[in-house]
Amino acid sequence: MNLILHYLHRPSETECVYGAYSFTNPEGLKPGPVHHEIEKLLIGAEFFVPNRLGVPALDGTTAADVDSDYHEYEGIEETEADAQDTRSMREFLDELKKYKKENPGEFW
Repeated sequence: MNLILHYLHRPSETECVYGAYSFTNPEGLKPGPVHHEIEKLLIGAEFFVPNRLGVPALDGTTAADVDSDYHEYEGIEETEADAQDTRSMREFLDELKKYKKENPGEFW
């Protein structure tokens, strides 16, 4: 089964936009361990800028060189739906680790 990343964006105090983005999962990773690994890598265990990681922003920005606002990670679940990304979840996690290592000032 593929894995789907759930996240949200709060453009204002009263508005919340929810989204999901799916990855292939040829390694057969389980949602629980992936969830914990993602939390360890994100800012405050929940915040990330999607454009920097190749994930669509929910605030309308799409270009990789234009930063969107921070988005909040919500969770991971299995899905039978086709993956939206050609990367596997393992590849995404590896890219997230690499980005964090190369940009330590962005993570506190």
